[in-house]
This record gives sequence, structure tokens and C-alpha cells, in this order.
Amino acid sequence: MLICLGENIRSLRIANGITQEQLGYEMGVSAQAVSRWENGATYPDITMLPMIADFFDVTLDELMGRGRELEVSEREAFFESMREMRHRGEVANVLEAYDKMLQKHPNDAFLLHGKANVLFYSRFKKSQDMSVAKEIISLCNKINCSNHIGMQCGANALLVRVYARIGQVEEARKLANALPSFEVGRELLILECLQGAEKNEHYRYLMERFEGKSEQYKKRISG
Repeated sequence: MLICLGENIRSLRIANGITQEQLGYEMGVSAQAVSRWENGATYPDITMLPMIADFFDVTLDELMGRGRELEVSEREAFFESMREMRHRGEVANVLEAYDKMLQKHPNDAFLLHGKANVLFYSRFKKSQDMSVAKEIISLCNKINCSNHIGMQCGANALLVRVYARIGQVEEARKLANALPSFEVGRELLILECLQGAEKNEHYRYLMERFEGKSEQYKKRISG
């Protein structure tokens, strides 16, 4: 859990609009010390953990990465409202809503992944803004501290795209090579579980999807 502590402190600090200098002042340490916590170079003294938790109004479990996640129904309702807001082009409001929800549930891997995706497609993909890249990387690294294997795969797939775009090609390649092959992907494995008309329908769906991807790749190559 200590691996996640620095990421949790950073996420809580950003969600509350606190600078490293302000947090350091409240804890009686330097901004550099806070930076080292967040980077995982060092950890706060164990006696300081209750102070940090109280400052951010979270439990010690939440600070250490064992906070309660959203109930499935809560999460589905939240994501549906986020989809509606994005459809209306209210990206700033979406990100603000994610920040508020992450303030309550800072270690929910689904929320972390959702915000990282919004940042990538709405803020980073065209701008290549390094500050946005760093935030996405931080969110994805925090997901990798969780127990959600599926979310970790999604986070690492996103990290591949970010690293490739900011010139860290070797890191991107390393992560890409560690991801599961599409041959063991969900959609292909579901095909093995079906029979008759249902199997044929799913097969057509896969073919349409792969053909669509194929056209996208052809355009990229020709472009």
C-alpha cells in the first residue's frame, strides 16, 4: 500500500486545490518533502499519516489506498450523467464532476480510468500538453496500484498511447508488449461460448468491427 501512498496524497492535494507548499506548511515540512512523497522517493513519517488523513478529511484506509469504492448502481448512474454531459460538450463540467467524486472515492479504479480517458480524448490527444500527460500518467499509475486487473489493462493501454505521443517510445513499447493479445480478448472468447444464430450474429458483429478498424489503419498508413 505504501507504493500508492504518494499517488493518493497527490490526487487528494490536486482534488482539493492545494499546492505542495501549502500542504508542506500544514504538515511542518518543506514543499520538496511533499514532492518526494508524491514521487515515491520517500514516505511521510508514520506519526504524520493521521495528520494528513485529517487534513484531507479521509480515513487512514482511504489515504493508504483501501478506501470504499462506489456501489455499482452509483457508478453506473454517475457514468451515464458523464456521458450526457460529454455529449453536450461540457468537458470542463465533466472533469469537475470527476474531481468531486474522486475527492470522496480517491482510489476507485473505475473513476480514475474514466477521468484519464476524458483527459486523453478531450484535452491531450490534439494538444499533446505535457501537464495533461503527467496527470493521465499519475491516474493510470494509481490504477496500477489497485486490484482491478481489467482496469490495469485499460490504464496501461492508455499509457502506451500517451508515452508514444510524448516521445517515450521504449516505455510505450514495453507496456504494449506486456498487454494481452487481442486473440485472448473478451469479444473473441465470447464467440467460443455461443451457438447457432447467436454465434453467427456475434461473428458478424466482430467482422464489422474488425473491418472498421482495418479501414482506420489503412487511412493512417496512406495519410
